[in-house]
Amino acid sequence: MTKNTGIIALVVAAMAMLFAQKTQAQNIQTVQLFLKGNEFSEPVYDLSQPAATLLLQFDELNSPYKYYFYTVQHCGSNWQNSRIFENDYLSGFFEQPITTYNQSVNAHQKYMHYTAELPNENFKITKTGNYKLIVYEDGNRENPIITRKFYVTSQQVPILAQAARPTQASKAFVAQELSVEINAAALPLNNAFDEITVVIQQNNRTDNMITLTQPVFIAEKRLSYTLPNDVQFEAGNEFRLLDLRTFDFRTAAVKEINTQNDLVEITLHPDNVRKNRYLFYLDADGRYFTGLIDKFSPNDPDYCYVKFSLPTTDSLAKTNQVYLLGDMCNWQLNTKSELHYNAQNAQYETTLLLKQGFYNYQYATKTADGKVSVGQYEGNFFNAQNTYCIYVYYKPLAARYQSLVGFTKIQSLR
Repeated sequence: MTKNTGIIALVVAAMAMLFAQKTQAQNIQTVQLFLKGNEFSEPVYDLSQPAATLLLQFDELNSPYKYYFYTVQHCGSNWQNSRIFENDYLSGFFEQPITTYNQSVNAHQKYMHYTAELPNENFKITKTGNYKLIVYEDGNRENPIITRKFYVTSQQVPILAQAARPTQASKAFVAQELSVEINAAALPLNNAFDEITVVIQQNNRTDNMITLTQPVFIAEKRLSYTLPNDVQFEAGNEFRLLDLRTFDFRTAAVKEINTQNDLVEITLHPDNVRKNRYLFYLDADGRYFTGLIDKFSPNDPDYCYVKFSLPTTDSLAKTNQVYLLGDMCNWQLNTKSELHYNAQNAQYETTLLLKQGFYNYQYATKTADGKVSVGQYEGNFFNAQNTYCIYVYYKPLAARYQSLVGFTKIQSLR
C-alpha cells in the first residue's frame, strides 16, 4: 500500500480496535452473529429487507439457564458511540430477553445453547449505521458478557469495486489491489470530502482495514477513491482447513484422537510453513460452522481440546508474536489466539477449546511495533482468494451520526 497523503488512511491496530468484540466470561463459547440461514455471512442487515434477521447464538458451559438480555448501541464508522439517544434508532423496547435456549444432547461437555433473532416485532432498528450488540445478565448492562459488531444499511449508494493484481512490479506477485467507485446520486451531497467515508475490510479482519476519506476524482456524483497502487492488501494464502465434525475417525488434519479423558483431546499434524508454496483449494476465508457429519442441530456437537503446532527454526521465532487468525478466535490477536514458542520442540504451540464443526485458520505474526502479517508462515500469493467488504458512510455537516448507505462484498480474482 502506498502512503498517498490525503487519499487513504490505514487504520492501524490501535484505531481498528476502538471496539474489540469481546467475550468476558470464559465459560461463554462459540459466539456467532450472522444472517439467519447462512453461517458464513457477514452480520449486515438491510433495512429494505425486513423479512431478513440476524441470528445470535452462543453456548454457556456447565451452567443452568440464566436470564440474559441484549440491547444495541449505534456507532460511527470508527466504532465510537454516536451522540444520539436510543429512541432515535430503536422502536419498541430498548432491551430484549433471550428466551430461546436448549440443553446439549449426548455431549460430554454440558452446555446451554442460547439463540436470539433481531430485529423482531418488539425490537426494531430504525437507523442505518454500525452497531454494537451487547449481551448481559439479568439487567446488569454495565457488565456485558458479550459484545459483537453488526451493520445496518439502506443500500442507497451503488458501489463498483474490483480486486486485481497490482501493476507495481514489487507487489505484483504478493499483493492485491482494490479500486472503489461509488454513485452518490441518491444523496443530497454538498461536500464529499467531509461527508463520505469508505471502509474496506479483508476477510473481516480489523487489524489491516483501510479507511478512505478523500476522493481522488469526482464526476457529477460519481466518486472514485483509488488510483493505481493506492489501496493494497497483502495477498496471503488460502486458509488452512480443520474438520472436527467427527470423533470416530481422523480427518485430514488430525494426527491423534484421545478419548480417555472427560473431554476429547485432538492433536493435529504439525503445520508446515507455506511461504514458498501456494496450492489452490476452496476455503471459507477464515469462517467456520458448527455441526456433525450426520447432524446439524446446534445442541448435538461436543467440545474438544485441539492442539496446534507450527515447527520453525527461523531467527524470528524468539522475537515475533505468533497468533492463530480466523473467526474461531473472533479475528482477535490476544492471549487466547497466541501461540508460545517451545524451544525444546522448536515449534509454536497452543491448545484451544473448540466445538465440533468445520474451521478455517491461518498463522499471523505481530512485530514489536504492532504490524500484523500472515506472510512469514503463510506466504503471499496474488492469486489467493480473499473476501473484501466495502462499507460507505454518509454524514451531512449538520447530522449527529453517520449513516451506512452502501455495502458490497467482492472476491479477488484468481
